[in-house]
Amino acid sequence: MKLSSAVEAMADGQLDVRVSEHSGGELAVLERGFNQMAARLEDAHLNLQERIEHATAQLAHQARHDSLTGLVNRREFESRVEHAIAVARAGETEHALCYLDLDQFKIVNDTCGHAAGDELLRQITHLLRTRVRGEDTLARLGGDEFGVLLEDCRLDDALRVAEALRRMVEEFRFTWQGRVFVVGVSIGLVLITRASKSLSEVLSAADQACYAAKDKGRNRIQLYQADDRELVERRGEMNWAARIAQALEENRLLLYAQPVVPLSAPASEEQHVELLLRMLDEEGNIIPPRAFLAAAERYDQMPTIDRWVVSAACAGIRRYLDRYPDRQVVAAVNISAQSVDRGTMLPWIADQIAAARIPPESLCIEISEAVASLNFAETMNFVQGLRLVGCRFSFDNFGCGMASFSYLKNLPPDFIKIDGSIVREIAESNLSRTMVRAINEMAGHLGVLAIGEAVDSPQVLAALREQGVLWGQGHWFERPRPFNEWLEQAPPPPEPPIEGEARVLSFPGGKGETRS
Repeated sequence: MKLSSAVEAMADGQLDVRVSEHSGGELAVLERGFNQMAARLEDAHLNLQERIEHATAQLAHQARHDSLTGLVNRREFESRVEHAIAVARAGETEHALCYLDLDQFKIVNDTCGHAAGDELLRQITHLLRTRVRGEDTLARLGGDEFGVLLEDCRLDDALRVAEALRRMVEEFRFTWQGRVFVVGVSIGLVLITRASKSLSEVLSAADQACYAAKDKGRNRIQLYQADDRELVERRGEMNWAARIAQALEENRLLLYAQPVVPLSAPASEEQHVELLLRMLDEEGNIIPPRAFLAAAERYDQMPTIDRWVVSAACAGIRRYLDRYPDRQVVAAVNISAQSVDRGTMLPWIADQIAAARIPPESLCIEISEAVASLNFAETMNFVQGLRLVGCRFSFDNFGCGMASFSYLKNLPPDFIKIDGSIVREIAESNLSRTMVRAINEMAGHLGVLAIGEAVDSPQVLAALREQGVLWGQGHWFERPRPFNEWLEQAPPPPEPPIEGEARVLSFPGGKGETRS
């Protein structure tokens, strides 16, 4: 009966149950065997429970910490900042938040590989830990970004801590396989006070201040102040970055087309058009590129935009060739410096051309002279790659830089667009006329076609003709209009305008605009 009761108790989960061992014979064997089995089951259960608790603790730690550095991660950091905001709003104390971004991390990562980048982050983590108080929170927020929450810390003390962190990183030298790197750090500092409203507001302020520090030359501290003009501009750009991302997701980018026309006979059999970027806002209004491209460049959104533009251009060229199989077309699109610097852009362009089944020479990639000046070696590699793909290449905004003729000699394009700031003044300025004539003559010697931009009056048109420029683009001929509309109503290749004639710009179903 005792054995039977013990077995029932064990079945109910009572693993510590035992029976007295006072019997003899076979019952004694059963009693000892039961107690041994119960003891082993209890030990196994306790061991399993320990392992479960240990694994649970590990998972909880991993959920709150960064695996590479062992620091608190972004989620846990934001939770602690949120608590600090609540304490400050209650009026109990003030805190400070530092947002740190390493200045030269990308160079180490790109030149030495990710293993070097990881080791740099671990060493920087060790340094930062030596300067942070025990009650403060040091976190890795992602990539090469760190956060420091200084609890119960006034402004003067926060500035001293931030300066100590900055100076320590500045003096640090990272060594990898015999190479020595100077790193540096930009720090955005924001106070958490009774006036602080929310976690997103505090983090956004710190981020704005950090990037303002980078804009001012890097390796410095920027204190966030709500009325700081530069930070107000930064906030506006951050808002634009979010709007651009949403517009990309909702397919609210669109292309406008403006033709390039011959200024003198003979007319070309090829239709040449430049495609210009626009964006629709949330209400369907047209937003010009000058309103959002600066933000797109700052927040590294240009490569995504450039890919959209190239894809849309290739699709449009295919539609044109399907509609007019006996005609030829060249569609020009601008590419940003960020895309020129990335090795993935050229293969992607080639893939788009192949997918659209268009002649490579029907796509012209325009690169501004300013982009070439930022990184001439990368631009040269990119242009050589374009030649291999079969695309045409054009220099945009040409003539406004000091090294224009050097670029023309070393990177001979198919076309050059003479900068509009020079062309607009050609009728009144001897210097502009001289520059246009020199550019056009140099282009002619190299077999390059020169195009005058911003032809907006008959006087400019006449002056361009006088300097021998054969092609032009501007509102005098036609204002930009939606690419889809241009594809549906594309005229045959344009004839050169008669000097002094009035231009009547009319399209089927639309109103004409007379310019004389």
